[in-house]
Amino acid sequence: MVKTQVEVLKDVPAVSIAGQEIGPFEAEDKIELFCWEARVLARRGDIKVRSVSPAELRKKLVSEENRIQLSELPSDFYWSVRESINLLQSQGRNEEAAELKRLALQLADRRALKLLKLAIEPESARVDVYEERLLVSTVSKILSWWMKWLESFLELGEEVKDNARAV
Repeated sequence: MVKTQVEVLKDVPAVSIAGQEIGPFEAEDKIELFCWEARVLARRGDIKVRSVSPAELRKKLVSEENRIQLSELPSDFYWSVRESINLLQSQGRNEEAAELKRLALQLADRRALKLLKLAIEPESARVDVYEERLLVSTVSKILSWWMKWLESFLELGEEVKDNARAV
């Protein structure tokens, strides 16, 4: 589960969310919550989640394009982008929300090839962003399965070849 850093806007007594008690929190505290907890408290107006702006994403795009290796992103990056898009849409700022989504997808596209290279050797991969770690893990498993299949396929080819000579 991914956690996110939030700012408490007002004193919050202990609350039960999905049967789990969290809090109490004091105004102006900076705390770390699971993303689903943060969403609930943000909708109540108790906390402020980190927002991502188009300008910030443009800077990250430039940084990613100029680096051979993955640039660092916070572990809750895509979650924060999604929450920012939802906030903009709720404020009727649909064009800005669409731009934020477009920029986030461009950034993901720039990072994808680097992530695929990490999937080849997942033991040495250090990927902080949950969604990217999921991609690397999944692709790594697929690559491992494919390599085993290919090895078996190539061995089977030898068996067929040997059987053909015997006939």
